[in-house]
Amino acid sequence: WESDRRTPKWIVKARADAKRRRDSVLESRKDKKLKHVVISERYDKKASKYTAESIPFPFKKKEDYERSIRTPMGNDFNSEKVHRDMVRPEVLTTAGVR
Repeated sequence: WESDRRTPKWIVKARADAKRRRDSVLESRKDKKLKHVVISERYDKKASKYTAESIPFPFKKKEDYERSIRTPMGNDFNSEKVHRDMVRPEVLTTAGVR
């Protein structure tokens, strides 16, 4: 395929068009400078329910909120007492009593 004289003109034209389209699409991608990375730019409906639209109340900055989420809360990562303290509700009430 090194010689264009052997290939039909429509194949040569189709290859040139495909290369031009590919180059134009690659210029607009977020991962154009990253060699072995492909960033998906699709909207993920399943992941959207886990994203916060605004910062929850006690946090002032987005970084503080993300840092609190990154901290593992499970008893695999923390001692039994620390895990209980982290998941215990602020106010304890007895059922049926005001």
